[in-house]
Amino acid sequence: MQETNREAIINQNLLNQEKNKDILELENINKFYDDLHVVKNFTSKLYKGQIYCLLGHNGAGKTTLIKILSGMEDIYLANNSSILNFESNSRRDNNFFIKKNSKINFENQNLIENREYLFNILGLCSQDDIIFPELTVQEHLEIMSELKSQKICSAEIDNLLIKLELTDKRNSISKTLSGGQKRKLCIAMALIGNSKIVLLDEPTSGMDVHAKRSLWEFLANYKNEKIIILTTHSLDEAEFLGDRIGIMSEGQLICEGTSSFLKNQYSCGFNLNLLLDEDKITNYKKKKIIFTLKKFDEDIGIKALGKELMILNFPSVRADCEKLFEVLEKIKNDLAIVNYTVTTTSLEDVFIKLNTSEESKNMFENQLNLEDEVFEEQFENKINYNSDSNANYRNNLSLNSNKDDDSDDIIQINNSQNSKHF
Repeated sequence: MQETNREAIINQNLLNQEKNKDILELENINKFYDDLHVVKNFTSKLYKGQIYCLLGHNGAGKTTLIKILSGMEDIYLANNSSILNFESNSRRDNNFFIKKNSKINFENQNLIENREYLFNILGLCSQDDIIFPELTVQEHLEIMSELKSQKICSAEIDNLLIKLELTDKRNSISKTLSGGQKRKLCIAMALIGNSKIVLLDEPTSGMDVHAKRSLWEFLANYKNEKIIILTTHSLDEAEFLGDRIGIMSEGQLICEGTSSFLKNQYSCGFNLNLLLDEDKITNYKKKKIIFTLKKFDEDIGIKALGKELMILNFPSVRADCEKLFEVLEKIKNDLAIVNYTVTTTSLEDVFIKLNTSEESKNMFENQLNLEDEVFEEQFENKINYNSDSNANYRNNLSLNSNKDDDSDDIIQINNSQNSKHF
């Protein structure tokens, strides 16, 4: 009941923001580099008090979008672009078309036209550390504070230095800072001066685990009355910080919503994680496990297969789990299964599903077809022996083999860019 009331309060707050025009409204944002359409009709509404996490593979258009929002890039056609497919064949007319149909509005201000207003309310932490090597940490923050608010806010500087654990570096020149400390300084420069819109482009790159976690906690408590847009490759970061998460692919925003909404909307079924007995498992037994469990879901997929671990994906949530567990209990001793666990759809599963092409999916389906005549040959090609020598591959997949597989191979049949290795 309390959770329902909390959601109702949040929803009402967002509706009030829309009514009062306190949101950052993006509509039909496009960007071309020569003939390459790198941002395609990006449209979204961003709210105060929320962190909007933007996920996407390299080249998806995240950084270009950040540059457009910060005023570092315009949204018009490049001078040498040959893309003239809007309303006429005139570059001038096409630029007018883009300008007319694109919208970046905040507090009743057109931020495409009113750059001066944008720069007064904006804080930016780009991928590169934009700092002056001979200035101290304190001097950086004083300059940014005076630029944005026409005065030096000593109390805000002290607070940021404490929260970002830079107090002992206050009087250190920036070129002596470590990579993680430079990122913290850039984040502090983005936040200072009462920035209403804060753009953080992969802010935790170069930070150690402790520093990342501390920054997450800090941002989660610092977002009130601010609109924070954060790009990242870390799914854990997006899940921890993101009040709403957007996923970009090839310049397009393909989905957005809360973490729980995306998991429900793009459910990938569930994963069955099998812990195997290293001394007793053989490839024959591995194949027998797969054949047996395939009866519960014909579309079962292999996410990882190694010496001690097997991860199987059941795309359908309708699998009879009660009977599945009964079968596992019956076969686990004979097939060297030590233990098993079930995990539900994760944000990683959603990201992989949305960024896997149909061509790749078909390739994976062919690889996972256990009844295919060339299955054994396909499987052999996926084995990577971790051997110190350059010994030839051995045929460990023979159904008649009684020998244990003594390699520490890990078979990954997943998108190589998104797979995890165990």
